[in-house]
Amino acid sequence: MTNPSTTTSADSPLPSGWRAYADRRLWPLGLMGFASGLPLLLTGGTLSAWLKESGIDKGKIGLFAWVGTLYAFKVLWAPLVDQMPIPVLTRALGQRRAWLVVSQLGLAAGLFAMSQTQPAVQVQWTALAAVVVAFFSATLDVAVDAFRGERAGPGRQG
Repeated sequence: MTNPSTTTSADSPLPSGWRAYADRRLWPLGLMGFASGLPLLLTGGTLSAWLKESGIDKGKIGLFAWVGTLYAFKVLWAPLVDQMPIPVLTRALGQRRAWLVVSQLGLAAGLFAMSQTQPAVQVQWTALAAVVVAFFSATLDVAVDAFRGERAGPGRQG
């Protein structure tokens, strides 16, 4: 019996487009990519629905759409994530995992803060929490992409 992770692509019974899915070592990387994109949905449509339900006018809800633009600007701080070590954590976990931990903790703090606001009363605090969530979510996306790139190796890119 052969180990699926050591089977060559020529030996695989799967069509060529599906062979990458047979390697179980890549499954956690795919799940991490999926999970890192979920907060984008939260700061998009779900947040708009919550604001509407709270009685916020359409103009202010429209301004919240700007929160999503942080994802477009993540290229500005991606080099920091790539090169800047996190004190203590980088030594203990490595560069990629340290940034994964920091971005997840920041994301959790932002989500908790957002859950504690009342948009009808404190729209500015809701907006600030949404920006924190978007920033750490985009940072998590950068860290996950870097981690996946290193773990998958050059032969499994794309």
